[in-house]
Amino acid sequence: MNLKNMGALFLAGALAAGSLTGCSGGNQTAAPKESGNETTAQAGKTAGKQEKVTLRFAWWGDEGRHQATLKAIELYMDRNPNVTIEAEYGGFDGYQQKISTQLAGQTAPDIIQLNANWMPDYANKGDFFIHLQDYPDLMDVSGFDEEFLNSFCVFNDQLIALPTGMNARTAYMNKASAEKFGLDISLDDKLTWEDYIEDRGSRKGYDTEQGAVLSEIKQKRLR
Repeated sequence: MNLKNMGALFLAGALAAGSLTGCSGGNQTAAPKESGNETTAQAGKTAGKQEKVTLRFAWWGDEGRHQATLKAIELYMDRNPNVTIEAEYGGFDGYQQKISTQLAGQTAPDIIQLNANWMPDYANKGDFFIHLQDYPDLMDVSGFDEEFLNSFCVFNDQLIALPTGMNARTAYMNKASAEKFGLDISLDDKLTWEDYIEDRGSRKGYDTEQGAVLSEIKQKRLR
C-alpha cells in the first residue's frame, strides 16, 4: 500500500468502528517525517480527502456481517466520494491461510480483519502492519481501554490493530449430571472459579481422571 494513501486508510478504518489492521505494504514501516511545517501524517490527512484512493478491505463472517459491513462501506464512500473501498469477504474456512499467503507475497489487502491469537505469529514473521501510534492526528485511540489494547493489539511494542468489539466465553453445566454427582448448582449463590476448581473440578465421573475440562478457555480472539 502506498504511504500517500495513509489518510484514506485511517478514515476508512473509522467506518468499521476503529477495527482491524492496516497493511503497510511489505516490510516498510510507516512513520511520520517532517516536511517543512507539516508532517507526512498531516499532509496525508489533507491529501486523503482530495485525491482518488482505492483500498481493499478483507473480512470473514456470515451473511449478516457481510451485509452490515457492505452498508457501512457504501455509507462511507457516499460521504467520501474520492475513496473507493473494494470488499473481499467470505467464510472463515481458509481465511487465515489466504491472508498469510498474501502477507508473505506482499499482496495483502489494506485493511484486514484478524483474530488476536494469530497476531503474535504475524508480528514475529515481519513488519507487515502500520504502527498506529505513529499517526495520532489520523487515529484517535483514546476511547479504547489501554490495558485491553496492550493485551490484544500491541506486539513488539507497536500498536498494530484495533478491536472491533469484545466477547466472552460461557460455560454450561448439565443439571441432570450435576445432580447425579451431588453438585449444588443453585443459582441462589454466586459460583466462583474457586468453587469450580475446588468442588466441581475435583469430582470424577465416567472413568475419567478429571472432573471437568474447559478447552481453550484462555484463547484470545479479535472480532
